[in-house]
Amino acid sequence: IADAHINTIVWSKDGYDQTGYGPNADKHMALADKWGLKMWVHDYSTDAASTDRFTQDNFAKRVGVYSMYESFAGIHIVDEPDLDTDWLAGDEPERKLSIFEDDIALCNSTANISGYMNLLPYYPHLTEAFPDVTVDKYKGYLTKTYTDTKAEMLSVDHYPFRVNDIGKWYEGVVWDKVPYVKYLYQNLDMMRTEVNKPENEGKPFWSYAQLTIA
Repeated sequence: IADAHINTIVWSKDGYDQTGYGPNADKHMALADKWGLKMWVHDYSTDAASTDRFTQDNFAKRVGVYSMYESFAGIHIVDEPDLDTDWLAGDEPERKLSIFEDDIALCNSTANISGYMNLLPYYPHLTEAFPDVTVDKYKGYLTKTYTDTKAEMLSVDHYPFRVNDIGKWYEGVVWDKVPYVKYLYQNLDMMRTEVNKPENEGKPFWSYAQLTIA
């Protein structure tokens, strides 16, 4: 990764569990330290619908499990919170926005800590299966998950060169051999507009390509 001149890792499947235990995550952080990378930590205690939510004191103690690594960049709060008709208030309680708003607020109020959520992308073809997901509602999704929570970073997964040979990704949507490059630009345009709002002044707009082997 370092030899490819990539300097930031935003997510790793191996994170820290509810007790703070994460031997593989520790290995990743140590390797990131060695090669001068920055890494966002996946902490499963912030990605759960626990009735015992963090306070400022126990959150600071929790972050102390991994914040001593030089590579520590922040906390990956949640991956792809639901984009549904109720806008993040769906049946999965661990996906409710109010929980992650609290966690990001704690990140923002803790010195040298930031938190963010990796969001769902917008594909026009999804309207075949999800007719309520319009451009305006997706823009609202960006506002609720990024601007309103005062997150430090905004990102989405987007697959502009994806050719799906196995049929469907979502019920009712056929994705076979559909080019999505123009939708990538549409997504970037909506994201840039959100980041450039006056209340987000000082937050840079970055566009980057993520390479992965899956």
